[in-house]
Amino acid sequence: MMKHGFLKVAACAPRVFLGNPKKNAEEILNIAEAVAKQGVSLAVFPELCITGYSLGDLFFQRTLRETALDALDVIRRGSKKLDMAMVVGLPLELSGALYNCAAVIAGGEICGIVPKQYLSSGEARVFSSGIDVSATVVLGKSEAPLSSNLLFEIDGVTSAIEIGSEAFLATAPAFSLTLAGAEFIVNPAAINEQVTRSGYIKETVKNTSARLLCGYLYAGAGDGESTTDGVYGKQLMVCEDGDVLAYCHQILAQDTDFVITDLDLDRIRSERMQTHLSRLSDSYRVIPIDVEGKDVPLSREVSPSPFLPQNEAERNARFAEIFDIQAAALKARLTCVHTDKAVVAVSGGLDSTLALLVTIRALDAMGAPRSNLTAVTMPGFGTTDRTYENAMNLMQKLGLTVREISIKDACVQHFDDIGHDLSTHNAVYENAQARERTQIAMDIANQLGGIHVGTGDLSELCLGFATYGGDHMSMYGVNASIPKTLMQHMVVYAANLPEFASVKDTLIDIVETPISPELLPLKDGELIQKTEGIVGPYELHDFFLFYLLRYGYSPKKLHFLACHAFRGTYASDTIKVWLTLFLKRFFAQQFKRSCLPDGPAVGSVSISPRGGWMVPTDAQAAAWLDEAASI
Repeated sequence: MMKHGFLKVAACAPRVFLGNPKKNAEEILNIAEAVAKQGVSLAVFPELCITGYSLGDLFFQRTLRETALDALDVIRRGSKKLDMAMVVGLPLELSGALYNCAAVIAGGEICGIVPKQYLSSGEARVFSSGIDVSATVVLGKSEAPLSSNLLFEIDGVTSAIEIGSEAFLATAPAFSLTLAGAEFIVNPAAINEQVTRSGYIKETVKNTSARLLCGYLYAGAGDGESTTDGVYGKQLMVCEDGDVLAYCHQILAQDTDFVITDLDLDRIRSERMQTHLSRLSDSYRVIPIDVEGKDVPLSREVSPSPFLPQNEAERNARFAEIFDIQAAALKARLTCVHTDKAVVAVSGGLDSTLALLVTIRALDAMGAPRSNLTAVTMPGFGTTDRTYENAMNLMQKLGLTVREISIKDACVQHFDDIGHDLSTHNAVYENAQARERTQIAMDIANQLGGIHVGTGDLSELCLGFATYGGDHMSMYGVNASIPKTLMQHMVVYAANLPEFASVKDTLIDIVETPISPELLPLKDGELIQKTEGIVGPYELHDFFLFYLLRYGYSPKKLHFLACHAFRGTYASDTIKVWLTLFLKRFFAQQFKRSCLPDGPAVGSVSISPRGGWMVPTDAQAAAWLDEAASI
């Protein structure tokens, strides 16, 4: 069976020798053996790769067709020693008609043959459409079904085939095949180069995998195809749910024979379950293929920062969009409650800084003066000079209404009222400060006829590292779906915007400041309370929460992925420790998330109890913790 839901696949394109099936079979088997050694369970080769695609009227020659069948049998016999399925293309004659086919081979057997249904104008001159063909063909001593209504189950994963240019039709077979249960599509192709065509192919395959919530393997023919009227550039790719996992496009230098990566079937199945895309047709025949799952290392990269685009060029565009979503949401809320006044509690930390910048952007969009934003800083027992000065710099240089209210005296009075020893620095000591700050911010908002804009972020809310009725609460939470790892990049992005040029240095220093609630007294003037020293690295917790909430991955898979993504950074045992803590806190702190204030979802992960994460407060973590303990 697959390890942690991954299936290793390859898209291959050997050099083609036109009209020489015997030589082509050798090339195909050489590459098949190479990828099989790397643990590949399925390899796809280009359209008509046994003969070559660009042969024109030679396909009418019996010699070519018979030699192609001989070559197919060579590949079949060669597959006996390969624990892998292969998809190869060849011309096949049946009842006086000629079909452009893809044959699936595994374990010394021809498992099934799929004819091309929708032909290009050039192909239609030679081949017949296989749209209504259903037969059993005898190839040597083998029998195999031939039909366009075939699905292939490889190591418990259902696949299907569309061929070449069929992928670009409005009625592409992939649509009906996925509705019939196919979890990934295999496309053996041969399409000649034209300016911009390779980009179009890439985007089409990528978007098809996104729309159909599937994997997609595309193997486009290259070196060796005829250049009589064009050039065939080798194009190989594997996509998954809109992500390009592996890609190669070579026109002049064609020295890459294959790309290998891993399809994450857990991800595909989770997406389909959440969108109710289930098998809707039983008119297809499923052919099981016996391929042994392999315990091999992942070939695909797993980003340690799943909330961030991996393409650096896309990052600023993503940050700009997120910033606008946050500001637009707050603007709409202010307009709805008929006010243009807001209050933000500014600590000099990341969360309050982003909330402040978002509020400024919203007021600017409303045409309201920035002085309508009351920024209040509330020093307490653990406030450092660094965060205090950064808070003051932000408020003063951005033209806001500035208020400074110390919470020390109020908290001392409160401790006296409830009989709490001021020297006992426990949860009472810390939470009282957070609640005092929230009370002040909300009461000022009431004074002004405005709203208190919350600062809490997604990471804190998942870990429950927020005070119930304190910083956990606000009148609108603009950071509710922004994790800590994204927050840091958002503030750096804002620092480089012209509208915040006056505080650029301050913003950069805030990003570099250790994350802390600053609720415990300083020691020799130095900060002793650092959040990541208590709950663990936010980069790990953000990784866990993304895959747990987005795809429902198990603790074992979370640990497996984290070990791969953070190899060289965290040891396996360290990851297990923080994963266990994450699971404990995540389940235990649901009561805080069950009564969150409104806030905008900016991405696919949300913990809003009104539609993002709807679970009972008393759900138990035992099953997840037991699995984590068994790692």
